[in-house]
Amino acid sequence: MLLVLQPVPEQLVVELGLVLLVWWLGLMLVLVGPSKLGKTGFAQSLFGTEETLVVDCSNLGNNPPNLAYFDAEFHRAVVFDECAAPTVAKHRKLVQGHYTGCELGHSPTNIHSCWYTLWNKAVVIATNKWSPDQVDASDWAWLQNNSVVIAIENTMYDA
Repeated sequence: MLLVLQPVPEQLVVELGLVLLVWWLGLMLVLVGPSKLGKTGFAQSLFGTEETLVVDCSNLGNNPPNLAYFDAEFHRAVVFDECAAPTVAKHRKLVQGHYTGCELGHSPTNIHSCWYTLWNKAVVIATNKWSPDQVDASDWAWLQNNSVVIAIENTMYDA
């Protein structure tokens, strides 16, 4: 699902209702648009800045997102900032937020592996690009079935 939203106060109410519906349905919210429009700040504001963990995914390479600061009892949402579609598809078990969780940080000795669950947490992806040419067809189908994508075209804050 792709929506194009404008920064109109009445529409902001619709956006917030949509976000809560997305969270209730267990889907990821994907905010796509150019840099400096306020995607990450908007995502933080949805569940509270303090209760939202922002994870920088800009230079992950093949590594999983760093959730070392995630506190399941405190955080209500996780924003994966600058997270590309291939990273989300690769770590689908994590972002699905299944109650069984998943283990990250595997190595030959597993000395740094940790178990995480995003069960009942809002998952927001903030990215500049989200398109089918980034992943194979089966991954793209999974991403489409498990997310609501909102195209951001204007600033989401007052300058």
